[in-house]
Amino acid sequence: MTWDGWTDALAGLLRYEYEVYELGHDGSTLGENQGKMVKSPTTIELTATSASVSLPNPGMFAIHFTAYDKAGNHKTSRKVILYDDQSVITQKPNKVTRVVTASSETSYVWVVQDTGTIVVRWTDRFINVRHENNRWLNKVNSHIAVEDKYDDHYGERQISEINNVHAIVDFKVAYIVYDSNGAQDSQALKSVSDIHDQAQTLSVIWVDGNKLVATVKAIDVLGKTLEEEVTVYRDATPPVIEDLWLTRGDRLNVSVHRLEDFAEMTVEWIVYDYHSGLDRISWRLYDNYTGTELLHGHEDIPAQGEAANEAECQSKYGSYARGANCYVTPFWGAYHKHFQVKPAIKVQGGLKVGMDKGVHDSDYYLEVSATSKAELTTILSKKITIDTSPPHPGMVKDGVRGTEEVDFQQSKTLTAHWDGFFDRESGVLFYQYGFNTSPIPASAFALDTGNSMLHETYSVHATHTVTSEGTYYICVVAYNRALEPSEPVCSDGVTVTTVVPSVQEVDIEGATVIGGLVTDENKSNVWIVTKNKYRRLIRNVTADCLTKATVINTTDLLPAEHKADGSFVEVNGSVFCPNSTGAPSSLSPVLSKSSMASVQTITDMT
Repeated sequence: MTWDGWTDALAGLLRYEYEVYELGHDGSTLGENQGKMVKSPTTIELTATSASVSLPNPGMFAIHFTAYDKAGNHKTSRKVILYDDQSVITQKPNKVTRVVTASSETSYVWVVQDTGTIVVRWTDRFINVRHENNRWLNKVNSHIAVEDKYDDHYGERQISEINNVHAIVDFKVAYIVYDSNGAQDSQALKSVSDIHDQAQTLSVIWVDGNKLVATVKAIDVLGKTLEEEVTVYRDATPPVIEDLWLTRGDRLNVSVHRLEDFAEMTVEWIVYDYHSGLDRISWRLYDNYTGTELLHGHEDIPAQGEAANEAECQSKYGSYARGANCYVTPFWGAYHKHFQVKPAIKVQGGLKVGMDKGVHDSDYYLEVSATSKAELTTILSKKITIDTSPPHPGMVKDGVRGTEEVDFQQSKTLTAHWDGFFDRESGVLFYQYGFNTSPIPASAFALDTGNSMLHETYSVHATHTVTSEGTYYICVVAYNRALEPSEPVCSDGVTVTTVVPSVQEVDIEGATVIGGLVTDENKSNVWIVTKNKYRRLIRNVTADCLTKATVINTTDLLPAEHKADGSFVEVNGSVFCPNSTGAPSSLSPVLSKSSMASVQTITDMT
């Protein structure tokens, strides 16, 4: 210890003397009376300005320094000393440092509010046990031998109490906010405004998926420290569930089951939480005909995570239905978001024994529950209907709706329409149709066959272009929402042809003509036309026949006489031609008088 400034102008100084006390406490304050003297009064020469004092052990001590003058007067000053070469800060095992803004349901790991205000609290966590138990930072009582002005009011340890919490004199708090790319916001260690709060409110900049690491540093009076880190994450948004439906092969968004057996269902959905990942997934199947839920099945299934990165996720889930569909969270690894479940009868989980079948034309409910690591839950339900009956068939017609049905046409673009297909339970979802040169059998209609002849449509009409002439049929099948087909219905066919029909042998009853010999432009045949307008074929055509015959290009319009077998009636040219003349160039039939005429023709469609 050192001293100076002691004087006595009247009598002069005689000597110095000091003594050392180890202070004790009464549970509240420190004092010599509660302690003991550890160094008896020791005289110091006036010429000395310092002295070495050995303290026997860690503790709180008081040095009484007394100056005597030659007249026997004296004054005593006091210096208090905290000596501890073994100072250590520890943590109370039953107390914690935590971010109290975080949810207690997550053991204070996740902040599930959309907030940038974070409260870190460490109530009674840090302590310097010996300093606390021995009250070494408490107030030192005044001493009868020491006037106040000579008492210790200076330095780090004075007679007044040192502000502390469990012998900790300062707390400093720092934080760093991280995203997947690194630090995004931070604060260096900074003393709190009031150590007795044992808490600090932080204003941080962060978003869902970020991580916050807060550091609390406790400091005792001797500068010894102890730090503790606490880590929390933010996720204020629950998981997302999408596309919950039944599937059949590659057919998605099916809401009707085609069988009464629930074990034949395939259920699929998408669920993800990009910020915290998934912790628990479950499904259940129930009905509520009576207003009370009746459970048919329930199962907890894996969350499809446990992959460190996307590559590991792709490898782990690549063989799953529809392939790997992975996403990576900032700090919780990678997850596969597509789920497919085929319910099975199980004692624990799955379909319940005896409850594994439904009833035709009845509604049931699928429910999926997803809980994130932040303990946020989303529930999505889907109503499904059982429909075991196929749609009823309707009618299919060639041609455009609203016009007469077409049987023949020259255009190679075919049109058709249909109606009357229906399904009372689940309705018609879509149609499958095809055009072909013969009716398409029922065995050809199926889902996802890859048959290029078949097409699907939500319309009730279709158009198709063919490349060649012929007769074509359109056949239609209706599918209900359980993807069950009706029986196929085909049109009666339409014939595509570009042949122009011809009219032959027009016979007007009662009409007459001026007859004679006629022939066609090529003079391939010669005919004798009688007055009753019928023609007979000339056999053994002579030069005289050809010379007399009138050339007309409408010989086929004249009715011909036929034998019973359909062949033409023939006459001998050598007999008829000499006695006949050529017919007029116009063989228009003449009616004497008639208000009604009967006309018969032969039409050639070949």
